[in-house]
Amino acid sequence: MIDSFVISKLQRRLSKETVIPPLSSRELAEGLFAHVFVMRPHVRLFIVGLALISALFGLLGPYCQKLFVDAILQDFQNDLPIEYLLMTITLAFGALLFSQTFAVICKLVCSREGALLNRWLARALYAHSLKLSQSSRRTRPTGEFVNIFAQDVSAVTMMVDELLPIAVMSLIPFFAAPIAVWLYFSVPVLPLFLVSFASLVLLFGMAYRQARFFTAFKRLASDRLAVVNEWLQNIRILRILGWTEVFEEKIFAKRRLETDNRLAMVTNGSGMSAFSQVAPGIISITGIATVVFTQATVTPGEIFALLWVLSVFLSRPIRSLPFNLVMLLDGLTSCRRLETIFRLPTEDYLYEEGRAVKLSADVALSVSGLSLELEGKTLLDKIDLHLKHGEFVAIVGEVGAGKSLLLDSLLREAPAKFLSYVVDGQNALQWSLEILRSHFAYVPQEGFIMSASLRDNIAFNYGAKADDKDLLKALELAAFAFDKTALKDGLDTEIGERGVNLSGGQRQRVSLARAYYSQRNILLLDDCLSAVDVDTEKKLLDDLINGAWKKKTRLLVTHRLSVLPLVDRILVMRDGAIILDGHYDELMASSDEFRQLTSTLDQKQSKATP
Repeated sequence: MIDSFVISKLQRRLSKETVIPPLSSRELAEGLFAHVFVMRPHVRLFIVGLALISALFGLLGPYCQKLFVDAILQDFQNDLPIEYLLMTITLAFGALLFSQTFAVICKLVCSREGALLNRWLARALYAHSLKLSQSSRRTRPTGEFVNIFAQDVSAVTMMVDELLPIAVMSLIPFFAAPIAVWLYFSVPVLPLFLVSFASLVLLFGMAYRQARFFTAFKRLASDRLAVVNEWLQNIRILRILGWTEVFEEKIFAKRRLETDNRLAMVTNGSGMSAFSQVAPGIISITGIATVVFTQATVTPGEIFALLWVLSVFLSRPIRSLPFNLVMLLDGLTSCRRLETIFRLPTEDYLYEEGRAVKLSADVALSVSGLSLELEGKTLLDKIDLHLKHGEFVAIVGEVGAGKSLLLDSLLREAPAKFLSYVVDGQNALQWSLEILRSHFAYVPQEGFIMSASLRDNIAFNYGAKADDKDLLKALELAAFAFDKTALKDGLDTEIGERGVNLSGGQRQRVSLARAYYSQRNILLLDDCLSAVDVDTEKKLLDDLINGAWKKKTRLLVTHRLSVLPLVDRILVMRDGAIILDGHYDELMASSDEFRQLTSTLDQKQSKATP
């Protein structure tokens, strides 16, 4: 218990002082398993050296004990050789003490390396996940990423933290024990080798089977959790449609497969554990029989040393071998799963050169030649967009015209190509995602809510002290009224997962308050008024969007006709292209298509209004 506490404390302290250089996703995808064991090679060699020294001292102990027992049982005519006996027993005790000391040091170093590996791998996976393209994220369920972070990173870490010290300290005795028996007794080692080899083969086979069961267990658990997650997210609709029993049966079917696999895994594991306990006894009997049948005389000291080497020195590695093999194969499987994630396409379209553009000082954002193709289909076609400081621009169009996709492209969330992209006079194509997005406040159509307090949902900074006055002002401008029943704790009210205890309009207004609190200069508003009533819409326009944000650059995707006369310009999109650009009165007077579009929107809005 004390050793574990000391190791844990030193592991945390030492791991903070070392930084492992990051590798590219391509390097990690091509051989993560090899990188885990060859990174920091000087430390890996140091670990092997510690294990070798521990094993040598472990073999020296029984040899000194053999000398002690033989000396004490000899027929001395005079007094016993006390000095010789004290020397041999002291050497035996010292050798075993040093063996355990070097073993603990080896474990400490491996624990430190495990902590470093865990931090390095988790950061690499997190950074890669943030850069995944939209198509990559769509092909992988959220539950899979959660399981990979929770299970696979830990499984890979355990290969260094738990497996590496045990493996090197177990592998050496397998070779050292037969050599020691041969040196101590000058007997043939073939019988002992054959029995040991047969035991190892059988244990390896059972361990390989156990690893396959364990891999299937993780896969089945991941599949079941994905279905459960889908069920929980859509439970309301499933109840309305009467599909709850269908989904429950799907979950039960996954659970039955998982249970059958677990039963087989437990059965195989029990057999493997039982044989690993019996194997050292079989090897010991083989060793003693070999010595008895090949030696004319056998001293008690030799029998004692032989039993120590075979029953103590070799038994622990044999008993731990099957579980070490399971851990190794499980870690290898986790490495392969992680390599699959590291192979997923990322946003490699970032950091383009972009052509030089001369802009006037009043331009806040300028885009030219924005195009987006996915799977051979053109979604955005050569869009040019220029926004002045403080300008309020609306984007309208039919569903599927590319309005939201345009906002995603401006945030580099979609893999669009640009001839030029300038923000505040600088080439945004050379910026990192973090720098680019720090210029924007984004309000999605479906308000994003975390399972946290109302304060944290606006400030978006866990544990930091936020000014309540600023938070309350943001909520007031966003027309967010406190419900005394649902929000009785004010800013400290805990909001359920995905805003379950808020209405759609409240979620949108929290997102608007968050955007105001962030104090960004360019606002991307994706149909953020769709879930509010007419009175709330007017208040938001007067107090916030056309009030507090009057000097901000605003780009609003909307289907609300009442907004259009208030904006400086209207962009009309169709089939991924901007086909019209002008003021509301100009477009109404000159464009039949715009008049038809507004008529269609008016009809849809009238039907949606009770």
